Amino acid sequence: MSDLRRLLIHGLLALLGVGLVACGALVDPNPYVAVIDAGSSGSRVYLYQRSQSGSQTRTELLYSEAGGLAMSSFETNPTEAGPKGVQPLLTTLRTKLAQLGIDEAQVSIHLLATAGMRLVEQRNPDAAATLYNSVRNTLASTRMRVGRVETMSGQLEALYAWANANYLSGTFSGSGKTPVGIIEVGGASAQLAYVTSASAADSNIISVVIDGRSYRVYGISWLGLGQNEARRKMIESTASGGGTSNNACYPDNPSGAGGLTDFDADIGGYRIAAGRYNFDTCSSLYSAVLKPFNVGAASQGADFAATYLLGISSLEFALKDWKALDDESVLDDNLKATCEGTNAWGAKVSPFLGGSTNRFAQNSCANGTFSHTLMFGSSGVGVRPSQFSAVSTIDGQPLTWTQGFALIQD
Repeated sequence: MSDLRRLLIHGLLALLGVGLVACGALVDPNPYVAVIDAGSSGSRVYLYQRSQSGSQTRTELLYSEAGGLAMSSFETNPTEAGPKGVQPLLTTLRTKLAQLGIDEAQVSIHLLATAGMRLVEQRNPDAAATLYNSVRNTLASTRMRVGRVETMSGQLEALYAWANANYLSGTFSGSGKTPVGIIEVGGASAQLAYVTSASAADSNIISVVIDGRSYRVYGISWLGLGQNEARRKMIESTASGGGTSNNACYPDNPSGAGGLTDFDADIGGYRIAAGRYNFDTCSSLYSAVLKPFNVGAASQGADFAATYLLGISSLEFALKDWKALDDESVLDDNLKATCEGTNAWGAKVSPFLGGSTNRFAQNSCANGTFSHTLMFGSSGVGVRPSQFSAVSTIDGQPLTWTQGFALIQD
């Protein structure tokens, strides 16, 4: 298509109030959009209905279902990714469509993988290609229109998460609200996105038009700074406090309270034989993990300083665990008071976190310290507690990049 013809088409659609991404791709015309979020720790399917309200594009979440396996878990058996990874979610989705009276032909379905598959593509591109062929074949067994089936770039993940947060906050409704930024931490990567006035020539800036308004969004992703991958690097550190014995990011538990003889690090098969938590030492280990990424370079300037930021995904989980959602400044105090000391696991940490009901409890001292170091540490993003809050919902609606994708598909 010629550039002139593309511009004419875009101009016509803009008059109709349809949002477009600056690169020029058109919003999917199907009224229903199903998105499979193939994350590093599991997959979930979302179903949205998209409509126009005046000049505004609306997206309504109709259904979501978790429980799908992570696509990256099929690296060694990629031909099974469709039948065993996608089909269970697809079956529940099709049942829901029938219940809602929605014709499958009205649905476009997409599978977008995030950081877990970015790592697979780096180390095993042939397996990734086979995996996606398996997924496409499974999706093609329905009457839904198969759209994007691929690994999403970290920058687009940041953009879509930003769009979702601002859509739910009412930024795009014409209310004149100032856009919020997002800081998202997953299992394998972390994302930052906020509106900037900097030159669009910067490779980290995406220009996007939503409901007729233009935004310049600084979006960046750090592959390897998800809390699981960061924890792996911390454990593998040869510095004092690292390793699997007497690790400075895990609490002391010499009595084996709760039946724990060691801690399951939930990454790389590591088990921590003994913990000797120390906030300063653990923070130093995580600072060393952060330094090669130079994350502070992404938060320089007046635009970032003036932006109110929402912490989402694992950041929200960590701050909720450490009772710092209402006051982020107490995160380090609660970590020190709870994780440090003799027999800290059984006497303080487990009761504080709700005992066995918290599946992340064994790694919570480490995860909480990573969150603090990333957000507020000298090697981190450099957020002021007053410009930040961690949330999982806005007005009762879940925060998920999939809704941003449904809103502004590129």
